[in-house]
Amino acid sequence: MNKKVKKSLSPVIFWHSDPVAPDETVVLSGAGFGSKSVVELALQSDDDGNFSDWQSVKPLQWTENSLKAVVPAAWPQGVYKCRVRENDTVSKEVLINLPDIWWFQGDDGVNRTRAGAWLRIMGKCLDFGNQAQVILSDKSGEHSLEMVDRSCYNLEASIPSELAPGIYQVKVSNGHGGKAGFVQCGELEVLPAAQPDKRQLSVLEYGADPTGMSDSTLAVVCATERLSSLGGGTVYFPRGRYRIDSILRSGTFIDSPLWIP
Repeated sequence: MNKKVKKSLSPVIFWHSDPVAPDETVVLSGAGFGSKSVVELALQSDDDGNFSDWQSVKPLQWTENSLKAVVPAAWPQGVYKCRVRENDTVSKEVLINLPDIWWFQGDDGVNRTRAGAWLRIMGKCLDFGNQAQVILSDKSGEHSLEMVDRSCYNLEASIPSELAPGIYQVKVSNGHGGKAGFVQCGELEVLPAAQPDKRQLSVLEYGADPTGMSDSTLAVVCATERLSSLGGGTVYFPRGRYRIDSILRSGTFIDSPLWIP
């Protein structure tokens, strides 16, 4: 009679928490963890993406599917490599604190912007210590963007007004890991600079109430129809609250419609 031997699973990391700073706890979710599991960490130490030697960290807590360990307090903030060792087996490595891009958009929509306008990037681990960089690249070379705002979850950069229209590759660094710390985000279409609007009419000129105490529908309709008759432009709402009691509808007639040509 053959006996079935239960094989022990090699540890696997499905997910890890970040951003994580020195002396903070990193949480690992996965499978195959045991009471003898050890978390091994290494610090990205130079521009070529090389890492320091592995340092073993005893978990604070463990289950078969979760481990918690503290990043060494003496380490600097940066990108860390992580794996789990269980006896003679190790998991695949994961990178902690590497920029994780969720989406980006410019003033012309998702993945589109205009020369002289702006680009916003949303994600996590995007900046540590106001050192983030955003670079656009095409056949002509690389273009480093001037940063307007930086945070761990949001970056905003200016698009040079002289940048030629075209398709550019976007890459981001949070300021750590040198050249190896840049992450490719995808393609950004840069359009020609926007032409100034022909005309601008303020809704206040047509009796809109910026306090929100009375309905401003008629004022908005008058300003919109006047601009339409003049060939287009911008309906300008100065700072305030505007009450619109009708339904915003395009091309469909209803009672008191607010129609956008």
